[in-house]
Amino acid sequence: MVSQLTDSLERLRPIPSLLAQAEWEKTRNILKTPPVNELWNLGDSKNTLVRLAKETGDFELLEMKDELAISLQMCDQYAYDNVFVYFQPGDGKFKVKEPTEMAERAMKQLEEAIKVVK
Repeated sequence: MVSQLTDSLERLRPIPSLLAQAEWEKTRNILKTPPVNELWNLGDSKNTLVRLAKETGDFELLEMKDELAISLQMCDQYAYDNVFVYFQPGDGKFKVKEPTEMAERAMKQLEEAIKVVK
């Protein structure tokens, strides 16, 4: 399971540059594909951090899981919103800073979780 966490981290690394290039769907594909999607959108029974918390008894991982899930979900939401920016009310500008910050936060959170389980 630790290898799934490190694999997820490596898969997240290209996201900031993809966002800078307005590659919204490529970003979302990373977030929605295993093992990354298991960290936030498949439920607790599939969540790697929940499974590790149960196996190790380190329930600090459950708190980390919630924070990481929010970061990944918000990154996905911002990228998704950018797909439809021209069809929505508002100023019609892409949000790059916000999803990038969420991706970077998620990577830091994942690095912390990996340190806890190693």
